[in-house]
Amino acid sequence: MANEDRIIIETADRRNELESYVYSMRDKLDGNLKDYATNSEKSQFQENIQTVENWLYEDGFDSTKSLYIKKLDELKAHGNPIERRKWENEHRGENCEGIKKQIDFCKNFATQDNEATAHITAEEKAEVKGKAEDIEKWLFDMQEKQAELNLYNDAVLTCELIQGKSKELQSSTRSIINKPKPIPKKEEKKEDEKKDGEEKKGGDDDKSTAEDDSKSTEPTSEEKTEGNDDVASEEKGNDEKASDDTSGPMEM
Repeated sequence: MANEDRIIIETADRRNELESYVYSMRDKLDGNLKDYATNSEKSQFQENIQTVENWLYEDGFDSTKSLYIKKLDELKAHGNPIERRKWENEHRGENCEGIKKQIDFCKNFATQDNEATAHITAEEKAEVKGKAEDIEKWLFDMQEKQAELNLYNDAVLTCELIQGKSKELQSSTRSIINKPKPIPKKEEKKEDEKKDGEEKKGGDDDKSTAEDDSKSTEPTSEEKTEGNDDVASEEKGNDEKASDDTSGPMEM
């Protein structure tokens, strides 16, 4: 019983889907899709839509799920290409702008000459520039071809093609643009550290020598004692001489 109910519901859903498509496309062919279909396409499609609509309210009212799906697929085989042309026309511009920015970025990268790109060789930069110019030429050629077509013609420059070229440009230049700077070798780092250590040691030796010279100019404690004894002895001799002078006979 549950399975029968499920089939009834799914069949009704497919019938409603077909009916909605019939009404929607009939209005669009006289509205926003009218410029994207040739007169013959439009006439044929409108005729098919009317045939299915009549069938829905006659023999197809109580039809099967599979037949509703088949009728919808037949109509979409006519309607999808028309809707696709409109979608491509509305989204082509933004896709072209996106790949143009990508091209400009690559060409600008190839002309940079600074610290950030110093590790990128001239050959690698030329490779990035060359790839960007190839994609740019392809885009200009395809835009010219597309411009020659009417809205009711199938696009030659599709969004899918543009996105594919964008990925191609990215994959072919990514490894160069994202190339990391080389890491300094450990041996060179050790040499620098050794040199810095020697310079620091030399500075300490000079400082130590200067301190020794300063100390050598100051008298030692022994020298200070000997100097004091000589001064005391000299003063004592002078005192004795003065005593002898005063103790002699006085002249009358």
